[in-house]
Amino acid sequence: MQDRYVGDVGDFAKYGLLRRLAGKAGEEKLRLGVVWCLFPNETHNKDGRHVSYLRKPEFEALDDPLLGPLRNIVASGQRCISAVSGSGLFPDGTVFYDDTAAAPLLSRNERIQRRKEWLDCSFRMTKKCDLVFFDPDNGMEIASVPKHYPNAGKFIYWDELMPFWRRGQTLLIYHHLNRTKRAAQQVRDL
Repeated sequence: MQDRYVGDVGDFAKYGLLRRLAGKAGEEKLRLGVVWCLFPNETHNKDGRHVSYLRKPEFEALDDPLLGPLRNIVASGQRCISAVSGSGLFPDGTVFYDDTAAAPLLSRNERIQRRKEWLDCSFRMTKKCDLVFFDPDNGMEIASVPKHYPNAGKFIYWDELMPFWRRGQTLLIYHHLNRTKRAAQQVRDL
């Protein structure tokens, strides 16, 4: 996740799903943990500009209480994870972990150590959560980007999810599909 994407249409979908999974009034609530997998903003492309949905009435019918705060965040120019964490969009008691696992400018060994510390801290912070959502910039690991690479912070790795899984938590992981194969084939491959 990069701060520059906050409020993009993808966020509307992710946050809407998380809000529904966490439970509505009258339902048993799940304690939600959100691990942002924050990556430093990049400037080589114009991604993150998909905000025209904020002006479309059909989105109000989907989740109006979500749409208003996202409009405010985008309009204020404060597109950052901390704005979402402090917006009241998620149920009380939601645990947010917004530190960055990425350290592209560090040496290989320092990047590995930084990532381990990041994972250990996110594991401790989400200890009491029923559902843990991971929001890496690109999604699940790919063979061409090992954990020690400078851009590895854009991915979450299967072995990093295992401690949460073994602890009995439900995991939800954002994964951005690419254009190399049809979506169904990419899902099967994963």
